[in-house]
Amino acid sequence: MLFNPDAFQFNTNRSGTKQSSSPSPLWLEKTHESCIDLLVNMKGGWQQALLAIGLLIKVCDQVRQNTLPIEELDKRLQQLKLYAESGALAEQYEKLPYTPPPQMHAFITVHNELCKSHSRGARARFTTLNEAVGVLCNEENEYHIDALNQAWTEHAAPALAGHSELFERYILYSIYHNHFPLLDSQQPSWEAFRLLVLDCFMIRCYLSAIAFKNKGLSESDIVMCFQIYQVVRQHKIEFVKSMSATLQECGIDSVPAAICLLKTQALIL
Repeated sequence: MLFNPDAFQFNTNRSGTKQSSSPSPLWLEKTHESCIDLLVNMKGGWQQALLAIGLLIKVCDQVRQNTLPIEELDKRLQQLKLYAESGALAEQYEKLPYTPPPQMHAFITVHNELCKSHSRGARARFTTLNEAVGVLCNEENEYHIDALNQAWTEHAAPALAGHSELFERYILYSIYHNHFPLLDSQQPSWEAFRLLVLDCFMIRCYLSAIAFKNKGLSESDIVMCFQIYQVVRQHKIEFVKSMSATLQECGIDSVPAAICLLKTQALIL
């Protein structure tokens, strides 16, 4: 899925079951389709696409709570497309601050929880990733988020130049697999968005660590980073709950705060 440009080709077939299913709410289906539209058709990269999706999700939650009419979702989608075409979205993304403290807390907390939750934590692949993360520790055994972000800029991003749609495909997979922004009946769509941003942040950090250790990234390195993280993220409910708690601890309570997790350096004026 990560490397195949034709990975998301679908056919519709009747299931054969006689039991009818309840239709999804209109706000959910509209938002789901609009998020795919923003991700697939917008220029500017996956970070800006997530910013646009986050801005759409804020309207989605108001529609879900019946404080805005359903028509506002279509209006917001068109506004965001115009916003992107004019360059205003890119400008807003560039102006977001680089905020190391919440990035540091989020990475350390989620990584430690991953180490505790992973069923294959003692095996070679997980050890390889954990050792790569450990290379970027300082003498007090604390991870340097600045070092991870520098490793992204200097090693990981150049190594991924031939895989420009890697994160777009991962985000698209997440949108399809989870029927984003559906989370569960008790959680708002906003929480699904925050978790998706945190997923991208963690995987980016792991790719950075491996790229720093190996001075580059092979396809097997890339697959390892996604698989090791995703197997826990997708199947361990308690891990997901801990992620939500970490987001609260970090003060990730707005779209800009969430997207700031993705910034790797300060704005150069």
